[in-house]
Amino acid sequence: VVHVHATSFDRGTDDMVDSRVYSIERRGMEAADFVRVLLANGETETAFATVQKAREDAPEDAALATLEGIVLIRLQHYAAAAELLHALSVEHPDDAAIHANLGAAWLGEGFYAGAREALRNAIELNPDIGGEYYYNLALVCAMTEPRDLDTARDAYRKALDAGVAPDPQLEIGRAHV
Repeated sequence: VVHVHATSFDRGTDDMVDSRVYSIERRGMEAADFVRVLLANGETETAFATVQKAREDAPEDAALATLEGIVLIRLQHYAAAAELLHALSVEHPDDAAIHANLGAAWLGEGFYAGAREALRNAIELNPDIGGEYYYNLALVCAMTEPRDLDTARDAYRKALDAGVAPDPQLEIGRAHV
């Protein structure tokens, strides 16, 4: 289903985040960019604390809120991510990234009908949204009821074309998918 790395909150990160955010701000890097760097480096807990701190200063910033949803997905807090991203999707119905990440959150939570709809909305809004979202759509269409193998095949092909690694689960059934 959704492949993310699980982490825990058993380490204190507040002091580390405060000093790192300060040093990043001094270098002129936006908080959102710093969170993306942390995620790329696998520092998910620090990314979570950082995005929460940044949102205290900008609670209405949809880009930061979307980023918080992404971090929550990486932490496998799917319900919290879905709640946040669903509210954002209502406020910003034309934002493909919000719908795509809502689809990933609902996929992780096991709400497959919602995931399917959100991922389709994202792709309709922006066909270049990203291979991982085509992959998620292929998964949900191939593996859950009601199955839609035509959409699964098309989405999986587009995911592969975008550079997503082949999935043995979908490759085995490629004749079926």
